[in-house]
Amino acid sequence: MRLRTTLGLIAGLAITMTACSGIKANSIFDTEYAFGGSATYIWAEQAPPVVNGRANDLLHRRIVSSVDRELSAKGMRLDANATYRIVYYVGVERIPRVTTSDYYGGGWGRWGRGWGVDVGTSTTRVSHYNEASLTLDVLDSRTDALVWRGTVKGTVNPGDSMEKRNSKLTEAVSKMLEGFPPDGQVE
Repeated sequence: MRLRTTLGLIAGLAITMTACSGIKANSIFDTEYAFGGSATYIWAEQAPPVVNGRANDLLHRRIVSSVDRELSAKGMRLDANATYRIVYYVGVERIPRVTTSDYYGGGWGRWGRGWGVDVGTSTTRVSHYNEASLTLDVLDSRTDALVWRGTVKGTVNPGDSMEKRNSKLTEAVSKMLEGFPPDGQVE
């Protein structure tokens, strides 16, 4: 049964891509799973994400709170005997950005004699930016089978204010959960 569900998940992946304001979200789900029914969930036990070598309980609470608000708006509620068990993963990747500027001069030759072209020069610069990803797994709490996975990616600026970071997280979670549950029905 588990193998069949896994094969169904792999064979029937449905991918939804959205892009808005630099945030990219996608989701996949088990097309054979019946998402109707009880609209309850519970969070899996997990350690806070590690950022810069340290556990970040503040980020953990912000993620859980943001997902809770979004699921509550969809009519879902926390329950110890839930239909779904939720776990998340956070990653940050430092991405290089390479830019090259070319310059080719042109103009009159020396002392006003004829047209000429200067030797060209190129300047290449490498800068880096941080791309954060948040993955949310929704498991059937009875079978522990993965039934839905949402991922969202976006750039992170360490200089952003806390309000801006919270706003970005709220927008990212909202984009990621647009397609959950896949049939759009919550009882």
